[in-house]
This record gives sequence, structure tokens and C-alpha cells, in this order.
Amino acid sequence: MNNSYDSNENQPSRRDLFRLGAGIAGAGILGALGGLPISAAMAEEAGVGPYPATPKWKFAFINPNTTDMFFQPSQYAIEDASKLLGVSVQWTGSQSDKVAEMVSAMNAVISARIDGIVVNMVDPQAFNEPTKRALDAGIPVISYNSDTPNARLAFVGQDKYVSGRQIGEKLVVTVPEGKIVVFISSPGSLANTPTLRGIMDVVKESGKPIKADTIVIGTDPNQQQARVDSYYQGNPDVKGMFATGSGETQAVGKIMQKYGLAAKGVRAGGMDLLPTTIKLIADGHLDFAVDETPYYQGFLPVFYLYMYKLTGTLLAPASSNTGVRAVTKADIKPFLKANRFIGTSKDYLPVN
Repeated sequence: MNNSYDSNENQPSRRDLFRLGAGIAGAGILGALGGLPISAAMAEEAGVGPYPATPKWKFAFINPNTTDMFFQPSQYAIEDASKLLGVSVQWTGSQSDKVAEMVSAMNAVISARIDGIVVNMVDPQAFNEPTKRALDAGIPVISYNSDTPNARLAFVGQDKYVSGRQIGEKLVVTVPEGKIVVFISSPGSLANTPTLRGIMDVVKESGKPIKADTIVIGTDPNQQQARVDSYYQGNPDVKGMFATGSGETQAVGKIMQKYGLAAKGVRAGGMDLLPTTIKLIADGHLDFAVDETPYYQGFLPVFYLYMYKLTGTLLAPASSNTGVRAVTKADIKPFLKANRFIGTSKDYLPVN
């Protein structure tokens, strides 16, 4: 699947808003630094906002699942950054978590002489060779969401091992003993294996009498829910159900809701704030989910590639941790208002 976010798309009000804001803010900063007044109009004539005119650079995002709702905030962010900076961004990869399809998509954009690549490095080896080939061809490469420390210039995303430890720390407090289960979609994938390792390390370090099962439930949403349901039916004595990824967490929450398990004392939590997960937390079926701010994972790589190109490689992309925050029912209220920053609407939140 290929989507393109084009700065020439006919949405004048949104583009004008972004460019006006960038022009005013950037011109003010440049004027202050240089000791000379620079008007927004002057900056606009030179290029996008306060920047000089540039070619219309084209970047590409290589994704493991191009239709996954988790990445909706990232896609909105790519759209926003594209309009702000006057670039074009292609959204491509696999629709079904196939690494070979991702590598093929990456090879295609390298051959097309794309101006920059952002790739979700879910596999520890598969992207090493194409990353080196892209860099050798003068094409900058950034990893996002999942990372392997190959020759890529930077990583934008969450430390997934740390997010796993965050889940584990909540787990050992809410379920100090008994049987718990952790669901994972794709063992071996860098998208969730570090998270599982973080959870299990905390459980082991706690020394508490917790028996932890690990169950693989795949990536298909219907299959995930059916397998969580099947596990519970076979293990009605389970004290806690936790998950390492967005789909698995949503599946856990739905089964918690189906059987009213929170009222029976079963604890549950996991990763990411899909729209359904937000509602499940608000309604008390999930205790928490760890947010990783996918909007930043779309916006920052576009900005970094733009600045790298604009400055002739002077400003290298910066690795950026997009955070680890466990959102509970006490914190969920702001997330209930639909907006593009969490991917639940195309609309922006009103400015305070």
C-alpha cells in the first residue's frame, strides 16, 4: 500500500495556518539572533517559513503494517510535517507484517533515488544491507518505532525494553502472587520482543511468587481476541493478563470486558492507546496502557530529514526517545476528546 502526503495538496487553510505560524515564529527567532527584523512575508518569499527555497524533496516511510490503526497518529504527523516543510512523503511497506515486503519496498525507493528513508526496523538483520546501500548512495536513513543499531543515522521512538519494565513494575504491584499471562504477537520481532524481555526481567527481579505464562497470538485482530478468550477459558484462575503490543492489549481489554473480569479482581494492562483501548481504560476494563507518542514518530523523522538536506548534512538527525508513559483511568480524560494527535480524528484540538 502506498500513500503520498504532498505539500501541494489542495488544503489551503491548513497549509496557510502552518506556514504562517512557521514564518512568524521562525522570522522572529532569526531576527532576534541576527539583530535585524525579518518579516514573515520576506521569509515566505524565500522558501517555506523562514527557510530558503529548496527542491521539493521526497521521503519514504517503510512500515510493517501500513493499515495498522496504531500508526494513524504517525500518518497525520507526516501529513502535517509535509505541509509545514513543503516536502512529499510516501507511506509504503507491508500490509501484513512481512519483512520481505518491507525490504522490497525499501529497495524500490532506493532505486528511485528517494531523498530520505524512514524505516521501522522490526528485524535485527534484514535492513542492514539496504541501509548501508542507501547511505552509500547518499540517501539518509532513520529508523523509527523499532530499531536495530546498524548504520542508520538516528532512531525516533520508544525504548521498548523500558516500556516492558514499566508494565512489569505495575504488574508486580497489582498481582503480587499467582498466575499471570503475557500475550505477544510476533516473538523475535523488535516491535515487541524487547517489551516482553522487560516485563519478564522485572517479574524475575521481584522475587515474588508469580507464575508467568507467555502466549503467542499472532497479528490478526480477530485471531488475537479468540486466542485471549481461549486462554482465559482454559485458565479461569489467572490473576492478571498483560500484553506487549497494541493489538494484543486491545484483545485483552475486550475479553476483560466480555467476562467482567475487572470486577472479579483480574488485573490487566499493556501497550499503546488505540481508540478502543482508550475506551476500555476509561470504563475500567484495563488498568493502564503505556503510551509511546506515535505522532512524534511520524513528525520528527520528516523534520530531521528536511534539516539534514537543508543544511547539506551539517545538522545530523538526532535520536529521540518519544517517551514511556503509563496512562491509567485517572489520566485518560484528555485522550477521550477525538483529535489527530492520537489518531482518533482528522481534527486538531482547539488552541488554548
